[in-house]
Amino acid sequence: MKTTDNKANSKFKSIVALILATSVVVGLLSSTAVKLVTATYLMRSSQKVNTGFAPLDDAINEYIEDNTTQPAPTQGSATTAPAATAAPATTAAGDSTEADTTAAAGDTTKAPDTTKAPDTTKAPDTTKGEATTNEKQSVQANQSAMNSYNAVVALGKIADRSPAFTKNIARNLSLDFFGSIFMGDVDESTEVSAYLNPANPTETFKKGEGANQLGLNGFDASDYETAKSAIKSSSKGEVKLVYVKDSSNKTVLGYATDAKSGDVVKEFFDGAQKCKVVKKVSAVRVYVAFNDETNPKPADKNGKTKSFIASVFPVVTADQVRTAIKKNGVTDINVTYQDCSLEVYYDNADGEIYSLTKNVKYVVAVKDGLITSKGTVTETDSFSDFKY
Repeated sequence: MKTTDNKANSKFKSIVALILATSVVVGLLSSTAVKLVTATYLMRSSQKVNTGFAPLDDAINEYIEDNTTQPAPTQGSATTAPAATAAPATTAAGDSTEADTTAAAGDTTKAPDTTKAPDTTKAPDTTKGEATTNEKQSVQANQSAMNSYNAVVALGKIADRSPAFTKNIARNLSLDFFGSIFMGDVDESTEVSAYLNPANPTETFKKGEGANQLGLNGFDASDYETAKSAIKSSSKGEVKLVYVKDSSNKTVLGYATDAKSGDVVKEFFDGAQKCKVVKKVSAVRVYVAFNDETNPKPADKNGKTKSFIASVFPVVTADQVRTAIKKNGVTDINVTYQDCSLEVYYDNADGEIYSLTKNVKYVVAVKDGLITSKGTVTETDSFSDFKY
């Protein structure tokens, strides 16, 4: 028995020592620390403490005496404590009817089951329905804009009347940090130089010659899924076009204003608003922006392609880039077309085009070992001076 008590007292001394050490470290050697030690000790027994640290022993033993004045209850004695601890007996009362009744109460309320807020309100489904409606309206608007463009550019009116017009090409290449270091020789490539700086950036097409420059390659905007997959956003509205005389006294299309607000929608050359106005015409402005595509495939020999971007814009392939840069060690090349858009102004009455602009942007990513270099090409193809 003594061995057991000694072990218990030794264990307790270790606990006291640990608490005491912690109390000293944090500055809690006070009545709070004494009570903490005492509470721990009382959980084991009501014996007096003998830790070897007299001040602490006196404080703890005094606290024990003050809190253990009542004799320990003997087995079977009717005391308050057993009555209080009888609570488990009432909960486990063995009266199955009461237990079942309590459970039944929970079953009858069953707040989650009866309310079923997620199921009855179906908030996600409702919002999804609204989102679907909005999406449908958006896609239909995109279809309308693209069909308008298709009607005046790629269908009968252009093919039958075949207007003369002028096309201007402007291209620019910018390299990222690694591209500037590892693709510096791209500037020395004759192919790249010729591409970025065409010998004839402005080309004039006579009547009947340039229909293929404006047309589309199998882009069917009437198909809902096609319009949904291809088009990012669009707009269509009435504007006022203003023809002015330029510095050479030539009548040109100067700038467009919104028919309702009068705000300038687009200037066709710098300083156009300062020129003498020759005439004003009503027109429809259509703008369509397309979703991004990586490595779009150009049209085949029959003029067909599954790429939406290649249906509308001239595209450059990864193989063409590989040939042009003539760089050893290249393991992978990707060409991503992004932020591409088109804009056309035309007469709503007869479909005559006043101006057409194609904005093209693509990022060439060239991987050489662990380094990926990128170059961004921006291109603007402007069609103007239409004559029917």
